[in-house]
Amino acid sequence: MCLLGGGAYYYFSLRNRNAAWYYNRAVDRYQGGDLIAARRDLEKALELDPDYANAYYTQGLIAEREDDLAGARAMFEKSLSIEPDDLHTLYNLGRLCYSEGDLVEARAYLEKAQAVEADDPDTAYCLALICEAEGDLDGAIALYQQAVDQDPSNINAWLFLGKLLDRRKRSDEAIKAFEKVLAADPNNLEGNYEMAISLAKMGDWDNSVQYCQKTLAVDPHYAKAYNQLGLGYYCKNEPDKAIEQYQKAIELDEDYATAYNNLGYAYEKLEQFQNAIETFKLYLAHSHHADEAHEVREHIALLEKKLLENR
Repeated sequence: MCLLGGGAYYYFSLRNRNAAWYYNRAVDRYQGGDLIAARRDLEKALELDPDYANAYYTQGLIAEREDDLAGARAMFEKSLSIEPDDLHTLYNLGRLCYSEGDLVEARAYLEKAQAVEADDPDTAYCLALICEAEGDLDGAIALYQQAVDQDPSNINAWLFLGKLLDRRKRSDEAIKAFEKVLAADPNNLEGNYEMAISLAKMGDWDNSVQYCQKTLAVDPHYAKAYNQLGLGYYCKNEPDKAIEQYQKAIELDEDYATAYNNLGYAYEKLEQFQNAIETFKLYLAHSHHADEAHEVREHIALLEKKLLENR
């Protein structure tokens, strides 16, 4: 074996710095966070090989990290023009189009990615987001399920799957999805809150209350959790506790119409009719549901009658 001195080694390494060498160094620098140096290496790689698709692709990743979405899309498209069936480029173009609100273009790229590799969980997940945005809930459920089957560690896919199952009145299945979320991340705010809602729909008020409390342990300023906790206490026939939670929700969000509505019924259950009347009027002042206004006014009139009868 012949050992090379420093000068000879330097000459040897310079002579072998081809496009792949610069590209590999660019990837190392990109992963290390040195985007400027990474871009320089990619430009050098492309000088040596103008058809180096991966170099354009990585330039796209750099542009996206710098919030240059137009530049990122241009680089991904250039890479795709060289390698039309590259899974990662198709996926990233689809994901980028989705983030920009271009659902038609996003779907086109992602369906091409799915044709390249049918079992890619990231593609399934992104297609599920598009289906949900388009209102195709059953299609989204199927794709979220595909995503978690292929990648059980995708917490967001489990979370969104659970939410849609709950909307489809499949709360027992939703609970199983939220269990997956909380097994991976016990302090997941949405996981705990959505679990509370699904348990409530199943009539399991004791456990629903517990998950509301877990939600509030993570974020004590989550108004919706106080409202849901109040509902749990109300349905457990503890209106005093319910009132306390509804009031906390309103303190955090004074425009929270649903909390005013629920608070009104809690007062009514305790036969505090004056408080109930005033609270239902506050609900009307904050509600955007004009179709419910007539019914609420009729209910207020009924309470006013009861108030007069009790005097």
